[in-house]
Amino acid sequence: MSKVTWNDLHNATQSELKKTYKLNDRQLETQVRKHMDGANSHQRRDFYETVYSKKGKDDAIDKGAKPGSKKFGENIAAEVKAGKPKNQAIAIAYSEAKQSKKRKKNEDKS
Repeated sequence: MSKVTWNDLHNATQSELKKTYKLNDRQLETQVRKHMDGANSHQRRDFYETVYSKKGKDDAIDKGAKPGSKKFGENIAAEVKAGKPKNQAIAIAYSEAKQSKKRKKNEDKS
């Protein structure tokens, strides 16, 4: 196991770090704790948000994408890129589209 650099921890997501350094969850947590010893509260918060974010910085999905649209396909691609299996990525995209439709319907009633 190679040592993870501070710069990598600050600029990469959890899945990117796991792939690059070939770490499992426990090993990654150990590396994070080693780097957190000297950090102040703001650095810790930013650090955890970056490393343990569900998706990468540019991989946020569009919650209003309709099935069949280009954005819907991009949502699936973003989930696959984040390390999820294809079937799970499709299910997440459909779920987000369904929830978005419900939200819009409830807003119209209000």
